[in-house]
Amino acid sequence: MSNLRLVKNVSATNVTSVNVTDCFNADFDIYKLVVKNATSDGSFEEMSMRLINSSGSVDTSSNYQYAFRELRSSTTYGDGKSTSSSTIIRTMRTGSGATSSGGNVVYFFRPFDSTSYTGLTYEVGAYSSGTPQFGGQKGMSWHTVQASITGFQYFVSSNQITNIDMDIYGVRFD
Repeated sequence: MSNLRLVKNVSATNVTSVNVTDCFNADFDIYKLVVKNATSDGSFEEMSMRLINSSGSVDTSSNYQYAFRELRSSTTYGDGKSTSSSTIIRTMRTGSGATSSGGNVVYFFRPFDSTSYTGLTYEVGAYSSGTPQFGGQKGMSWHTVQASITGFQYFVSSNQITNIDMDIYGVRFD
């Protein structure tokens, strides 16, 4: 029996944000998000994330902490962190035009539990033909409010997400 159970599949085209609702529930403590394909009309677009609570509201307050290390083929590595942000930045990158991203995986820890802080880890990989460069990143984040989280939002601050395909899995330890 597989340890991953498909909970939801989401696709969108030509948008600036994607709200994925009702994907976290009491059935699982850990969820895995796999982005199978993501493109934008910008080169190497950085996508940010926010969480959606059980009342359906996107948390836009400064309730996120994050830290990441970014690896780039065209230059040296970079680090980023914040202890009070209104978004979780760079949890995904899109490729440009016909070049899609690859290797975007996010794990959510205890999102539905209203007595816990939701944690995330993420790994990102993409290629941009405009620069050209390969990019990779690994990071972690915490939602600093104890709340029942039922979904998330991906968004870009400029350009458009021309295509995105995502699978959300519940992780079970049988």
